[in-house]
Amino acid sequence: MLCGFHYVVVIDVASYLSSAAFTALIRHRALLQPPSVGGDEPQRAWHRFRSELHDGLAHIRRTSDLPIVFGVAAPFVTGNAILTALLVPYLGGVLHAGAQSLGVLFGALGLGYAIGAPLNEPGSRPRRRFRRDGPPAAADPSSN
Repeated sequence: MLCGFHYVVVIDVASYLSSAAFTALIRHRALLQPPSVGGDEPQRAWHRFRSELHDGLAHIRRTSDLPIVFGVAAPFVTGNAILTALLVPYLGGVLHAGAQSLGVLFGALGLGYAIGAPLNEPGSRPRRRFRRDGPPAAADPSSN
């Protein structure tokens, strides 16, 4: 046995906590309005949800790089969810693997995500050449 179940759980918890910590480092914070007093609570919650969703989608449209990130991330997250949902019955039913094999596999997936994201970060930056006095050189028609 590589390691016990306890270590797999500790690594999984650490990965979720590190994800939460990195999410908390995101600098954009929307201005929050103080909650109003009185009224129908479910109706207010639904209205607040729609308002926040609308504000978030508007922010994504205004930011040039976010639609690209969401366009790339959406198929990946969807594929990952499908893989995760189908992997458990496949390992048990077809490969006759036990819980330990599943734990090792999900641990390896988590480790791959944790190592792969920082390794990919330098390659994901856009490569633009800027002139000292203004916009990118590619945007200047006189430079061609």
